[in-house]
Amino acid sequence: MQSKIRKTYPALFCLVLGLAVGAGPSAAAQKELPPQAVEGRQLPAPAEGTRLLDVQAEVTDLATGRTTRYDIQPADHVPLAVGDRVRVRLVGSAMVDGRARWVELPATFAEAGGSWRLAVQREAASTVLVQAQQPNRADRGKQGGMSQITYELQGRYDVRPQLASGRITFDIEGEQDADEVASADRWRRAARVADDLTAILFEESDFEPTTDDVERIYFDGRDGVRDVARRYALEAQRRGLLRDEPPWEVVYNLYENLLGRTTPLGELWDAERGFRGNVERYEEEGYAELVEGIVLSEEFADRYELGTLESMPLRDRTGDAGWNDWRRLRVEEWRQERAARSTRSGDGN
Repeated sequence: MQSKIRKTYPALFCLVLGLAVGAGPSAAAQKELPPQAVEGRQLPAPAEGTRLLDVQAEVTDLATGRTTRYDIQPADHVPLAVGDRVRVRLVGSAMVDGRARWVELPATFAEAGGSWRLAVQREAASTVLVQAQQPNRADRGKQGGMSQITYELQGRYDVRPQLASGRITFDIEGEQDADEVASADRWRRAARVADDLTAILFEESDFEPTTDDVERIYFDGRDGVRDVARRYALEAQRRGLLRDEPPWEVVYNLYENLLGRTTPLGELWDAERGFRGNVERYEEEGYAELVEGIVLSEEFADRYELGTLESMPLRDRTGDAGWNDWRRLRVEEWRQERAARSTRSGDGN
């Protein structure tokens, strides 16, 4: 099984570190752990009412004995090649006698669906065997993608609701269907448009795009962009977010941010009849009409490659039994990317 590069901690160091901090969670969490230190190691089960600080998925490759821990919130993805078989158990850090200790967590598991079928076999109260299976004849040509299993803790613990039950995501390595790849890319492009429209029209506001907004763009292309942008513009106006600026400044800000223009305002006014026309449109018809006109322009379509987006294959809303699972995976990817961008922005990167 191909795995992300993770730092390996010698067994002796793990032992010393465990003694130093009361055998609690260490920097080795979320890292590859040596088989002699973890594989087959029994952990105590927490008593009812125990406070759980964190829950992680501990994954052991049955072929190599290599064990790695993955965060669940925020989610790490577990790499898994077709045919590989792994043992998955839930472990957590718990407060026991005032100290943080690793414990093994009883849980139920089930396949949640995705772009590849997983064989899930219960092994014990807190472990399950997972294997990415070869495609059947009807699915030949598919390659990779993400698939998930669900879990639910068995026991009454003091734990955050988002950790009491959740999903473990596997990145499957193998052949992939071209339409499947293109459909996922179409979704990501639609999400990018929705994210950018939100950031530009709402600036520092707490407004966020919804999954329905992304879906509208995903399915309807330019028409979806127009409808979503118009709704955002009306909402920004309703919230009183429009600056008290001259009309030409309002239009120029949209040109800068929606179209990526860098021409100075004075030059733009003198040289471009369309810009002056948009100023008149804003004065006579309002902000929503202005925004709608800009996002319907070929310049906006070229910047966001909307023509390419509309030509991409998409999963149909009707008659697709796997739509909900596929959609859930796309939404999770989108939210993780938004969280990563927010973190980078907070770090000044």
